[in-house]
Amino acid sequence: MAFCRYCGRKLEDGEVCNCRDTAAAPNTTQQDVQPPQQEFQPSQPWGAPPYQETQTTQQPWGAPTQQGAQPSQQGGTPVQPEVKPAQPAIQWGPLARTALKDFVNLLKSPANYSAPYVRGKNLITSLAFFLLHAICAGIFSMFLVGRINGLIGLGGSYTAGMAFSSIGAFFLTLLYSIILSVVLTALYFCGVKLLKGQIDLYEAFSIVSMRSVIAIPIALLSCLVFLLNITAGLVFYYLVGAIAGVAFLFAGSQNIVGISKDRRLYLCMSIIIVFTIFFILFASWVLPSYIPSSIRGLFSLESILGSL
Repeated sequence: MAFCRYCGRKLEDGEVCNCRDTAAAPNTTQQDVQPPQQEFQPSQPWGAPPYQETQTTQQPWGAPTQQGAQPSQQGGTPVQPEVKPAQPAIQWGPLARTALKDFVNLLKSPANYSAPYVRGKNLITSLAFFLLHAICAGIFSMFLVGRINGLIGLGGSYTAGMAFSSIGAFFLTLLYSIILSVVLTALYFCGVKLLKGQIDLYEAFSIVSMRSVIAIPIALLSCLVFLLNITAGLVFYYLVGAIAGVAFLFAGSQNIVGISKDRRLYLCMSIIIVFTIFFILFASWVLPSYIPSSIRGLFSLESILGSL
C-alpha cells in the first residue's frame, strides 16, 4: 500500500495520483503537516498531581534570598526591594548637640540638672568633657611656658638652648590631665563602694566630669588673667579651679543612692584630700618631663660633681 508524496492520498497498487495535474484543485497541501507530537512529560508516581513546569529566577551565587519580592510589569523577574544605606554606629551630630546642651545646663543649674545628667550615664559625653578640660589645661600650660621662655630669653645667647617646648608642654598636660581625671573617677567609685552605696562606672564618670565642666571656663579665663598678671593667673587657675571643682563634685554626689547626706559630704572631703596628695606626688614625678634636657643636664649629679 502506497501514499501520494504530495497530498498524502492512499493509492492502490500501481495507481498514480493526479493531484498536481488538476488545475481546479485548491493550492493547499499537507506537505508541511506534521503529525501531532505528544508532549513529553516525566513519569509521575501513581496518584501524584500533574507535572507543572515552574519558572525560576537565577540569582548570583551567594546573593541573599529576598523576601516579599514583587514581580515586575514586563515579566516574571522579581523587583528587588530598595536597600537603604547602613547608618553609622555613632552619630556624632546628635552627640555633639547633647553634649552642648548638658554643658550649658550644668553651668546654669548644676544642683538641679545634675540628677538627670548623672542618671543619663552618657559615657561619651563624660569623656568629651574630660578631653575639653585637658585641652584647656594644655592651652594654659602654653601660656605659662611662653612667659618662662620670655624670661629665659633675657639671657641672650647664654640661655638660647634652655627654652621650653610649648608644643611638648601642651601634649604632656593633655595626657596628665586625662590621667588625673580617670584617677579621680576611680577614687570616687571605690569610695562609694566602701560606704556600700549604689553606683556604677558610668555614674562615676558622669559625676567627676561635672568638675571638668566648670574647669573648662575657669582655665580659659585664667589664660586671660595670666596675660595681665602672672601671679593672679596662677591663683585663679589653681585655687579658684579647685574650689569650683569641689563644689560641682558635691553637687553631683547628691545623686548617689544608699548614702546619707552627711556621708556624702565626708566622702567628697576624703576624696579631695586623697586626690590632692596624689596630685602633689604625681606632679613632682612628671615635672622633669617639662624641663629641657639641657637644663636637666646642668643639675645632674655628674655635672655637680664635675664642678667640684
